[in-house]
This record gives sequence, structure tokens and C-alpha cells, in this order.
Amino acid sequence: MIIESLTESRAIVQDAIVRLACEHGSESDFDQLEESIALTVKLTREGRLDERSVQLLEFYRLLGCGTRNEVMMMLVQAITGMVLQLIARNNAPPRASTSRVHRQIVRALCERDADRAAALMADHLTKLHSYFAKVARDGKPHRTNP
Repeated sequence: MIIESLTESRAIVQDAIVRLACEHGSESDFDQLEESIALTVKLTREGRLDERSVQLLEFYRLLGCGTRNEVMMMLVQAITGMVLQLIARNNAPPRASTSRVHRQIVRALCERDADRAAALMADHLTKLHSYFAKVARDGKPHRTNP
């Protein structure tokens, strides 16, 4: 199933991206990630969930930019497009805990703790996979908070 393949690929790529961003990312990169999270929260409060889904994925694009690796940035773009298709196909709104987890990841990046950032990302993607699989199976999207 595409969800399993996408999750597996995303986990592999995001592990490398988080580790590279931790090594090469600047304070400005991390500030942009925080701004992205703040915009995600704002869009949620305003009920603009379609825009929120796109903005959430902007977080991953910005994270990819922090690697300073053009190939990784292209991989993020390709995977992000597939995730957007998955969200749209299954009418799956973002998970409630996403902004909180993203903030934890950024904190770990700021502390240059690659292992912690990678572990947080892996756990997040595992839970996201379960959520997408449930929505695809049950067809029951859930409303979420930031």
C-alpha cells in the first residue's frame, strides 16, 4: 500500500534531513521553522484547515533547506507532494499534536541534539502513519487542534 511505502521512505529521508539540519542549520533557519509553526497554529484557530495542511508541509521544506543539501531539498519536495495527495485523497486533517512535536524538534535542533531530533521525528512519523492508515481504512477524519 502507498501509505506504508511513503511512510518508510519519509522516515529514512527525514532522519537524514534532521541530522543534516542539526549540523548545518543556522539560527535563521530555526527561526523560520518557528514562524512556520506559528502560522500553522494561526490557520488552525481560524479554521483554515486546507491552508493549514499546506503550511504544515512547509515546515518540512524549511527543514530541508536547513540541510544545505540540494538533493535533500528535492527529495523533501517530492515526498511533500505525495503527502499532500494522500491527505487530499483521504480527507485527512492534520493531527492535533503536530505543532507541539514540531516545536520539540526545533528545540532539539537549536540544542544541536541530532539524536533527540531524529527520535522525535521518527516517533512523529510512526504516529502519523498509524493515523493515515486509520483514516484510509475507516474513512473517518477527525477535527484537530494545533
